[in-house]
This record gives sequence, structure tokens and C-alpha cells, in this order.
Amino acid sequence: MKQNQTKIQIETQNQTNDLKETFENIKKTETHRRIRLYFRSCCGCGCYDVQLERIVPFDSPLQDGDHIPSSQVLESDKLI
Repeated sequence: MKQNQTKIQIETQNQTNDLKETFENIKKTETHRRIRLYFRSCCGCGCYDVQLERIVPFDSPLQDGDHIPSSQVLESDKLI
């Protein structure tokens, strides 16, 4: 009985170590992501949405398709 318990503990520990190792590898490689944002541009003829691409940190709350105020457009953003 003790042999079975020991074997199960070792297997569980190996699975935990594999998961932790996988997470650490992903964390190292994916630090930034590319998203598409929209902002409203208005002139005398009306308003329209402008699409841009931005590189944000992986844990940024911004998501693809989010609308931002024109005051938050950065110089590093690329118009699409």
C-alpha cells in the first residue's frame, strides 16, 4: 500500500514540475502582444473609426477591438 502511495506522490510531483516548467517557458517567451484598437476621428464632414495596431505588455487590460479616446493614441501606434 505504501508503495502505491509513494508512486502516486512521485507522479503528481512530476506533473506539477512539468506544468511549472511549461508556464515558465511561456512566460519567458511571450512578454508582449499585438492588438488592434479603434479611435474616433472627427472633422467637418463627420466622424469615422480609425484602426491602429499597438504592441502592449502581455498582461495589459487592452484587448483586440477596444475603442480608445484619441488623446490616448501613441506615437508608436501604427495606423492600419
